[in-house]
Amino acid sequence: MAEEYRLQRHSAYFKGWCQAFGEHKSVAGDGGVYWLYGEEQVGLLLPGVKRVESGLSISLASDQVWIGDFNSPLSTREAGAALVEIRTMLESTTPTNIYMTSHFMYGSGPKIITFSNKRPLSIIYKEVGTIQVRLV
Repeated sequence: MAEEYRLQRHSAYFKGWCQAFGEHKSVAGDGGVYWLYGEEQVGLLLPGVKRVESGLSISLASDQVWIGDFNSPLSTREAGAALVEIRTMLESTTPTNIYMTSHFMYGSGPKIITFSNKRPLSIIYKEVGTIQVRLV
């Protein structure tokens, strides 16, 4: 049974800008995918994803992620643990936000899709509507 959530989406004022993900534990999955766990945030780094466009939806399953027409396989073991963390965040009483971050350990190209109960820095990000997130 799929669960659907509407998250507040944030985008940087200037293209390419984003805050650092910060201190975290990372778990490498298949094909260059990384799950990042930080304080009150979970990140998903997918090779080739530099931004999440407006109007798209995100679906996460234990073996696959879909962002609009883009999809990527996920390692079931790593994705399962991350989905538990994300589900806990989504079901909390504090609203969950989604925005792109980066981290120097992963280079300057790929961005991290960040789920967090903390709002991103308002000096860098603006609210740009909502995005549908589906846990399959």
